[in-house]
Amino acid sequence: MKIVELPKYLTIKLEGVIEKQEHQNKLFNKIVQYNIARDKYFKYIIQDYGDLKTYLLKKFNKKITRYEDWKKLSEKDFVKVIAGAEYHIVYDILENAKYSEAVVMETISTLMSINALKDKLRTLGEYKLTNELPNDSEIEFNIWRHITCIGSTYRTDKGNRNVKFFSDRTFRITCSQRDYVYGKFLVHGKYREIMYDLINKCQNNNPIPYTVRAILKSDVTENIWKIDFHVSLPFEYIIQFYQKVEINHEIDTDKVTGHDINIDRLNDVVINIKNLQIITHKTFWFEEASRKNILKERVWNEIVKAIRESIVWNLENNSCNHVFEDYEFIGDWKLISTLRGKKLKSSEANWKITTFRSSVIEKYAIELYKYNLPLPKVIDPSFTSKIAEEIHSFLGLDKHTISAYLIACFGVIEKELQVH
Repeated sequence: MKIVELPKYLTIKLEGVIEKQEHQNKLFNKIVQYNIARDKYFKYIIQDYGDLKTYLLKKFNKKITRYEDWKKLSEKDFVKVIAGAEYHIVYDILENAKYSEAVVMETISTLMSINALKDKLRTLGEYKLTNELPNDSEIEFNIWRHITCIGSTYRTDKGNRNVKFFSDRTFRITCSQRDYVYGKFLVHGKYREIMYDLINKCQNNNPIPYTVRAILKSDVTENIWKIDFHVSLPFEYIIQFYQKVEINHEIDTDKVTGHDINIDRLNDVVINIKNLQIITHKTFWFEEASRKNILKERVWNEIVKAIRESIVWNLENNSCNHVFEDYEFIGDWKLISTLRGKKLKSSEANWKITTFRSSVIEKYAIELYKYNLPLPKVIDPSFTSKIAEEIHSFLGLDKHTISAYLIACFGVIEKELQVH
């Protein structure tokens, strides 16, 4: 059983518009054709960001065979030890140090994820399935019209060297030396307070480093482009804008709550640690999450509301110990099933099983942090759903409630095993 870790960064979303200009073509849409003739191994024509990342991935895969300990390197050390020459090639194309660094780092992250996945499959004893994963020549990067600029700790860069936001709701993106794109941005709700505080700190020589991904969405009119900004900020910085909640309830350490997450609900079951008997149970609904064509922001607002109701309900029942299934583990086994040729129920199934549920757990952990409560724990979820399916009719409860009960029981049993 392991404790859920809080995220190091949180991302806020801004909307913006820019006017079309000729020099923006190179930045967002197409990179000027670049023939790497000086590379004797790869004579490659690069036309867009997809080509650029594919080229880098091939080069890195060829190089890591000569470094046995490359997996021990951090991403920054990887650039210094292995990717130095490739960084200079990318810089020749993009003519901007921070954009070049972001492209190289994103590719390194992809490379490390693929190899970590192969190591995980070997650990699980699925050696043959490592051959089913796509190799570097089969990976295709989505050719998004986007740029990423990593945050800077240098005071003169004021948080980010290339993407600047100003208090009059304007932004400036650096294309190349003395070549800029200007536009207007819009920020909603609580993020408005965070964004204006960030702008104020950056302009007054107390900068907070922030990483920006700017994604060109679509044409609004003939002369205007819509652009989305994803601004990543340190967790410790963002969380200070949310008030800590004072607890007026007594906490009973002899109680544990098991949680079963589904696409439209959260099932909670509170049990007694000593005899594993159910004390109470409740279902918290967020039905809009299961409907198509609903805005994601609206869905997550409903989910966070359900999470807060769940925490308050658990406090009223004097329970502060929370246990979830480890959905990263489930995702591994779903991947194995897919590689074995077993199709998932739908194209959205894997997202629902891994990304969605893991995000709910992360948001639950953040809300518990605001209440100064212990962070939740996750357990190996083997067979909980199958057992719940078989026994729920005998116990007179629905299978999701029984699944939450089993998660709570396994959490208690696993904790006892660790103690002894």
